[in-house]
Amino acid sequence: MVALLAGAMLMMATSAMAIPTLRLTDGFTTIDIADGSALDANGLLGGVTYIGSVGSNWTLNVATGVTKPFQGTALVPYMDLNSVNSSAGAGSLEILFSETGFVVNPAVSGFTTHVGGTTQGTFEVKSFFDTNNVLFGKPLTGALADLGPYATGSFAGTEVNSAAFGTNQNYSLTLDAIITHAGLGTTSFDAQLTPVPEPGTMMLLGIGMLGMAIYGKRRMNKEA
Repeated sequence: MVALLAGAMLMMATSAMAIPTLRLTDGFTTIDIADGSALDANGLLGGVTYIGSVGSNWTLNVATGVTKPFQGTALVPYMDLNSVNSSAGAGSLEILFSETGFVVNPAVSGFTTHVGGTTQGTFEVKSFFDTNNVLFGKPLTGALADLGPYATGSFAGTEVNSAAFGTNQNYSLTLDAIITHAGLGTTSFDAQLTPVPEPGTMMLLGIGMLGMAIYGKRRMNKEA
């Protein structure tokens, strides 16, 4: 009971300090949008939306990041970054979505990074897992996943990686997308970062489902 109470207090403390944040930058102008800030067009806790321009080139941007507590929890992470971005000329735009205060869960062994969308230039996305538990943390060990770059047209990709949680109990997650246009163009995408269960957890779940199926069949036979 003491351990459970301590764990619950830890989760509440980290959740209270965690503020999911969007960042859009063209290399000259950087805009940070924290959840609940004046620039956040999304009133939901755990949802951050920016609508507007970035510099003089990226004239139309509608970017949304979704994470806990709206979807996912400190123990079962969920990160979604989706965006539509139009440029008036050549240039690159980097869009990041980051959240801190995730708690190490023995039932999670790693993460799946998935992306899909269309581009009139090139697109790539990386995901980062950082035990320093800081916003936009990019550890020296490199990206958790690296998808792309994808060329003009539709694209989709998935990468599954294990994570070295180490001894720290808290960590941050970041999705980092880079769009490059040679001129006038539009890119839209949706990237997700979700946990991979431990094999033992999946086995227990499978055994539980099998047991329920056997129980249901026996019950049906008795009623017949």
